[in-house]
Amino acid sequence: MNREAIFITADMREADSVERVLDDANVSYTLRLDAIPREGGACNQGILYEVAGDDAEKCRHLLLESGLVPFRTG
Repeated sequence: MNREAIFITADMREADSVERVLDDANVSYTLRLDAIPREGGACNQGILYEVAGDDAEKCRHLLLESGLVPFRTG
């Protein structure tokens, strides 16, 4: 199944909000640790959320409606 990244965060409160939005919408998602680049070349560890490619746009819309800025590729 094609998975697409929709959100990345290093903030646990923000992560809780993302999970609440996705859980309330009954969307299946996976998460994994990934690097979040910072100024100066350093990186933070973050949580990257991925959903099925068919659900990605819907999830981005739901996140935006909740005041969260989704991750976009390209």
